[in-house]
Amino acid sequence: VGGLLAVWMPAVALGWIPLMGQLLLVLAIISTWVMATAGIGAAILSRAGLRATFAGSTNRPALTEALGEVFAGRTTADWLQRLVSAGVPAGPVLSIGEMHADAQTLARDMIVEVPHSRLGAVKTLGTPVKFSATPAGVRLGAPVLGEHTREVLGGCGYSDDEIDGLAKSGTVIVA
Repeated sequence: VGGLLAVWMPAVALGWIPLMGQLLLVLAIISTWVMATAGIGAAILSRAGLRATFAGSTNRPALTEALGEVFAGRTTADWLQRLVSAGVPAGPVLSIGEMHADAQTLARDMIVEVPHSRLGAVKTLGTPVKFSATPAGVRLGAPVLGEHTREVLGGCGYSDDEIDGLAKSGTVIVA
């Protein structure tokens, strides 16, 4: 299975590198770069004429090519194991279907079922930030265009006749 690896480093992104799967590797701080070189294998960095540093490389195209050759030889799971073992925060890039079935996604209640005004029960994304004292949540599906127009304008003091006039003139949409 072919795939891509996105490698980001300060100043200039290396871009997408071929990989047997998909993985996003962000090398945003010096300690992460050092750990990544341990996880990747420092041998690629000692090639003749190739000197990689945190801020970049004296020969970025050669570094990109060298990384591509190295990453192409292993699967996403292999690279995740190596990088995480080296202390590098890394994770797979999942398809939408994979994300919906991912154990971490489900454990964090990132997929929730809510009632929708027209469709019945629908699955949608949960809230990514979780607070114990002030928990947030998704209670309803997304509204259809104009679903709450009457409620909002009525709350602002507009009468039903005024709202009907605004809708008739095309100023607002009422579902």
